[in-house]
Amino acid sequence: MTTHRQAGQPEHRRHADSSGQTDGTTAERTASGTTALARAVYPYLVLIFLTGLVVEFFLAGLGVFDTQHDATASGTTLTKARFDQYFGPHLVLGDVLFLVSLAVIAATMLGRMSRRTRLVALGVLALLIVQAGLAFAGPAGVRALHPLLALFVLAGTAYLAADAWSGTNTAKPFHPLGWSPLA
Repeated sequence: MTTHRQAGQPEHRRHADSSGQTDGTTAERTASGTTALARAVYPYLVLIFLTGLVVEFFLAGLGVFDTQHDATASGTTLTKARFDQYFGPHLVLGDVLFLVSLAVIAATMLGRMSRRTRLVALGVLALLIVQAGLAFAGPAGVRALHPLLALFVLAGTAYLAADAWSGTNTAKPFHPLGWSPLA
């Protein structure tokens, strides 16, 4: 290992091969390794998020129709416990998807994705936050915006998935099988 210092530049350790050529600073190699890792996992994170959203729609529908069935079949009153029983999986998956969306954003930033990709990912997160607030706040007309915003979250995520798996983004996804599930 040799050390080179250029005028006005801080001292960095550079690795030299036998010919004396350097391969970059340790910080440069770490940053490029982090970028490559973020770009490699990004398409899979988006695919996990997209799949989770589809399951989330299913769980919401299941909660609605289970509630309707119980209310019409036996005339029971919807209690908090019964609501949690029917919509609990939907609420839990929503929390998990929020965390996955944070991982998607981290991957877009660390992977140095295009500005458009980063903005769409941040927009999806903003919609998730507003959507979560609408689920339990205000009159029914305001709460009814919750599933409408879910469609916009789904559309934004579908855009991210299509972009990630098409290879047109600045990130070149790693395809271990040489094919894309969304191509």
